[in-house]
Amino acid sequence: DPIGYYDGMNLYTGYFVPGEVDPSGTMGSGIYDEKTGGWPTSNFNNAVANSVGWATAFGDLWVWMSGNTPAVSNYNQNSNRSVNASKSKIGSQLAKDMVATNKGKKCKEWISHSKIYNFGISAFFGDLPNGTAHFVGSAMGYGDPKYTKPCEITVKYRLENKTSLKSFLYHIIPASWNQSSGSAFGNWTQVYNWEETYECEE
Repeated sequence: DPIGYYDGMNLYTGYFVPGEVDPSGTMGSGIYDEKTGGWPTSNFNNAVANSVGWATAFGDLWVWMSGNTPAVSNYNQNSNRSVNASKSKIGSQLAKDMVATNKGKKCKEWISHSKIYNFGISAFFGDLPNGTAHFVGSAMGYGDPKYTKPCEITVKYRLENKTSLKSFLYHIIPASWNQSSGSAFGNWTQVYNWEETYECEE
């Protein structure tokens, strides 16, 4: 930021563009939308839009560190965060496991699936272009099927991640050191939602 800390400690809010995101301190790039969970693209963000969530991830990290998060953020399937989560290694594996769980089943026989997905070495390197995946890390994954019409199943997927001081420090501290929601480095749960449709047999 060219003017340093004159405009306060929030480096992601522009002093001369109130209410807008201004990481570089030179221009605004849109209002952060809590409902859609998006840092919208604009002139500043055109190049960043291809970074698959890194700008958003750094923005989320700063917001979490400064204590400006709710207890739970629920992102719909149209948000950039959920789209990126669905494309991540663990998001893709969740969908594969859901299909494998129901392989050979009739449409109305499909069952739900849930599992903890760890963000290991393979995902770390495989998801280097995906900032959202790195912010989320390991997460609890769910797949819930819904019979929508003959020969078709729609699965509602979600990844649930809890950002806490303990997780941020790679679990080297006790859980008792975690901070309450809404405070700096406080507990913050994010829920990423999306849907996928599959063909099935009646």
